[in-house]
Amino acid sequence: MTFISAIALVEAIEQTLGLQAKIKWPNDVMIDGKKTAGILTEIKAEMERIYYIVVGIGINANNTRFPKALRANVTSLALEAGRDVSRIQLVQALLHNFERWYQITKQNDIEHPFERWRAYSCTLGNRVHVNVGEETLEGLAIRLGANGSLYLLLDSGQEQEILAGDVTMVASV
Repeated sequence: MTFISAIALVEAIEQTLGLQAKIKWPNDVMIDGKKTAGILTEIKAEMERIYYIVVGIGINANNTRFPKALRANVTSLALEAGRDVSRIQLVQALLHNFERWYQITKQNDIEHPFERWRAYSCTLGNRVHVNVGEETLEGLAIRLGANGSLYLLLDSGQEQEILAGDVTMVASV
């Protein structure tokens, strides 16, 4: 659900504001390298049954002031668009897009959303640091696994599958 939520939000931002947003694995929406939204998902399930899925989406919509410590890394839709954002229009577009992508995945078409996610990714093809617990890995983000995992090509030449972690883009020199 995190993936289709991110796709739906990126499309809603483009549809309502004309802004080009990107997805940073696994759950951030970025504009020009700055975070503008985050998605959290909680699920309770067993092997054959999903009891519930909760998706929370936090969007910096009309914020124009951020703490000094965050200014280099965050932005808002209003700052990027140069005008106030209609949250109603944005949420309507988001829900419409989410429903469309949900129906696609409900028909067991997982590859189509993954293709779209890859197209919107600002992670794939870039060097990243990934904090996984106490460990930090650095490598080239090379692909997305069928389960939504991120694959890194480490400097040793080994591929490492990442199921969860915090990603930081490594600046080019």
